[in-house]
Amino acid sequence: TGSGSALYPETSRPRIFTVVSGDEFSGVDFAIAPATLTTVSGKIEGAIPKTSYWLALAPVEQPAVAAAVANSKPDGDFQFDGIPPGAYHLYAAGPVYGRNYKGALLRGDIVLGRTRLSVAGLPVEGVAVNVAKGGTASFSLAGDCAKTAQLLLISMEDWAADVDVRAALTGGQAVTVPGLAPTRYLVTLSGL
Repeated sequence: TGSGSALYPETSRPRIFTVVSGDEFSGVDFAIAPATLTTVSGKIEGAIPKTSYWLALAPVEQPAVAAAVANSKPDGDFQFDGIPPGAYHLYAAGPVYGRNYKGALLRGDIVLGRTRLSVAGLPVEGVAVNVAKGGTASFSLAGDCAKTAQLLLISMEDWAADVDVRAALTGGQAVTVPGLAPTRYLVTLSGL
C-alpha cells in the first residue's frame, strides 16, 4: 500500500509533460528493475496503549511521496511488507480516528515521530520510532498589510496523516501554534 509512485526519468528529478489534445510523446520508456522486496518492522516508543497510529515510509530523495503506509497494532507494533532497497524517512502519527484524502485523521493529544533508516534487501527488524507531542512556533502579522489573515502550514513530506495546521492571525498579536510535526512546512496566508 501507499502512494506507490515512480517518477520519470528519476524520482529525484522528474520530467514534467504538459499534455494537450492530440500531443504525442515518444522515447518515454519505463524500465522497472527487479529488486528484492523485504519487510520493515518495529515498535512505536511512547505509544498510548490500545491506540491506533499511522506510519509512512517515504524515500529520502522524494519525501513528498510515501512509498508505503501501515497501521500500527494496538500495542504499537508495526510492519511494512514489499519494501524495495533504499534510504527512507519513517513517519508516525496518532492517535488516529479515521482517514480522508489527506491520510489519517488525528485527534486528542497528538504525538508524532520520525526516524531515518536504510533497507538493503534483508528484513529490517526492531525499528524504534519515538513519538512525542508536536512542537510550537509563533507567528504574527507585521506592518500595514492586514488586520487579520488565515495561516495555513502545509507539510512538504508525506506523513500519510493530516499534519497540516491552521490558525487565525490578528495584526500586532503573536499567535503560538502548537502540535507541529517535525517536518518542513509550506507557509501560506489567505484573507489578507
